[in-house]
Amino acid sequence: VKVGSFDTGAKQKMRLSSVLKYQEQAGEIHLATDYGYDYKEILKNGVVFVLVNTESVIHRMPTFGENLTIHTWNKQLKGLKFFRCYNWIDEKGETVIESTSVFVLVSANEHKIVKPDALGFELPTEENHENAVGNPSKIHLPKEMSAIGSKKILFSMLDRNEHLNNALYADFLVDFVEPEQAKGVCKAEIDYVKEASLSDVVEVYRAQEGNTVYLKGVRQSDDTVIFRGSL
Repeated sequence: VKVGSFDTGAKQKMRLSSVLKYQEQAGEIHLATDYGYDYKEILKNGVVFVLVNTESVIHRMPTFGENLTIHTWNKQLKGLKFFRCYNWIDEKGETVIESTSVFVLVSANEHKIVKPDALGFELPTEENHENAVGNPSKIHLPKEMSAIGSKKILFSMLDRNEHLNNALYADFLVDFVEPEQAKGVCKAEIDYVKEASLSDVVEVYRAQEGNTVYLKGVRQSDDTVIFRGSL
């Protein structure tokens, strides 16, 4: 990856959403090149991968013009959950970001969770290959949270399945904390609870405990929780 101007924001640092976009691409490249299964081939089996959680430890955020290498591997299959790791390495050989994402398989038509063998091929795992993140799990939010604003899902925010793009959930998080907090993120967690669609209005709630800011997105029309997050 070479960090382009379109990947960066304030202080020429990479956006958190761009980090998640490149990780998504790295996973797809890994599946396609090592196993011959890209998104279209997996879809032929009537299933798709759906992201459940993602967690990133950010030692430093990459900057404009930097060249980095993303290493990704299938860490383990635990029950219905696939754990995939990502390590970002800079030109000095130093690790700058470590992430783990959790996926499940769902049926393409009904969007119901299915067993891993519905994938149609076996993904080798590297359970002894760890990074600093471990296995992400559900974020436990504070009981008291305050509504601080809302955002509408617009056409440009949709993915190929016509839902809010996974990476753009990160923009929800950084847009609803103080700018100085957004610039100093060293850890980010997102739980993908429900899909958000075109024209949905998502009300955002926030609370802070110590150095951690917690956020929750709720669909305005039916009070459904869309995401939980922490920075």
